[in-house]
Amino acid sequence: MSIHDTASSVKGQPAPMWETALDAPDVPASLDAEAALLGALLISNRAADLIPDLRPEHFHSALHGDIFEAILEVIAKGGTASATTLAPKFKTRQVDPKTNGAQYLGTLLVGATTTINVRSYAQTIIDMAQRRTLIVVGEDIVARAYDTADSASPAEIVEAAERLLFKVSTRGQGGSEISLKDASSLAVKAALRAHKLGGRIDGIETGLIDLDKKLGGGLGNSDLVILGGRPSMGKTALATKIALNVARGVPGVDPDTGDIVRRPRHVHFFSLEMSGEQLASRLLSDLSGVPSNLIRLGKFDENQLMAIRDADHVLNSLPMTIEQTGGISIGALSAKARREKRKNGTGLIVVDYLQLMQAASSRGGNRVQEITEITVGLKALAKELGVPLLALSQLSRGLERNEDKRPQLSDLRESGSIEQDADVVLFVYREEYYWLRKNPKPATPDPVWQADYDEIGGKAEVIIGKQRHGPIGTVELAFDGAHTRFDNLALGAQ
Repeated sequence: MSIHDTASSVKGQPAPMWETALDAPDVPASLDAEAALLGALLISNRAADLIPDLRPEHFHSALHGDIFEAILEVIAKGGTASATTLAPKFKTRQVDPKTNGAQYLGTLLVGATTTINVRSYAQTIIDMAQRRTLIVVGEDIVARAYDTADSASPAEIVEAAERLLFKVSTRGQGGSEISLKDASSLAVKAALRAHKLGGRIDGIETGLIDLDKKLGGGLGNSDLVILGGRPSMGKTALATKIALNVARGVPGVDPDTGDIVRRPRHVHFFSLEMSGEQLASRLLSDLSGVPSNLIRLGKFDENQLMAIRDADHVLNSLPMTIEQTGGISIGALSAKARREKRKNGTGLIVVDYLQLMQAASSRGGNRVQEITEITVGLKALAKELGVPLLALSQLSRGLERNEDKRPQLSDLRESGSIEQDADVVLFVYREEYYWLRKNPKPATPDPVWQADYDEIGGKAEVIIGKQRHGPIGTVELAFDGAHTRFDNLALGAQ
């Protein structure tokens, strides 16, 4: 019998002892793989290090799950798990009328020959566990769909199903509960990796060098990052630049090999204000060097057309999905994000922008409470998926009355919950925009005006107003208005 077969025995052949004794139902399971894996662990306890994602609940056989858990407990205490050392624990466990658990341990050991395939056995066990859970989830969906008395709307049933499906897809990748010992081990590993990386976290790099340095290496996994700014400051332009860099992969040194590598990440971009076509036009301008207004109007020469086509070729190869549903609810957004994570392994989520989202309920017109529900939901989603979530936010109009137009946390619209739930708050600010409104470009050359403009022209600031795990401060970037594009300053790129 192949290890990929179900638990039912092959016709015309006697079923294995453990299969008959356990009376396994006709559901996806591979007791062969379970037995082979346990035998391999009894041969060599070190094989347990190769299967960190396997858990006792993945086993279809309760006895197999108990044996696996007992093996891990002995190993964790520094002992040796063998048929002999485990025998007392299972001596009273009856497998069939003639065999107890202690004797069955010997059968597992005799049937084992090698530890080479232990990873394959573990993956088969996890896959079968996921299939069994899918059956349960499917039956629940069917039952709720038939139950017209269920108070949940179809959209809520779909959202609940998406949440369950995401949990199924991530079984075998660690659970939500973790012991202090395991958490400490993960923290040490992260610290050692940061040490190898020269003091940077193993986060998602934005490709904006000085910003990544200030953030300790990039956007942290599971972080909710808020990017705020007034109209015309370039919130969307900065977000698309970061998304483009992440999708292309930021060149960096592999700490293990020392090689320069790119690690493209899939980006899920929720463009709630602009259409996908408009967003793609901005990306084309960034990559081609052709001003976005010329692309929009079709006013370009042959050389520029060639550059646009080359940029289009690059964009076609990038792992990015654009969702252009306006007024999406936090529940629907979360469901789509989970689905995309399962499908493409999303590395970054961008939401442009959160004030265009809807809460699950109207909250009686209380927008502050609605925004609270949205930001709590976005933070929970980032944590659930284990990816950074970059959400753009409007700022209060009151900022325009200030002498210094640089934003601060209190300028966030409906700011209480946004500031509280965010791990990082960034503001984009361009002095050039406000200065030109007060000092329009003169009709004739003016050296004084030009000198003053040169001090601020083509520059932008990203103000880090909050960083839960690091310092606040300001980073300067280059800004190209013709292409609506942010980039590293020459100093930062050196």
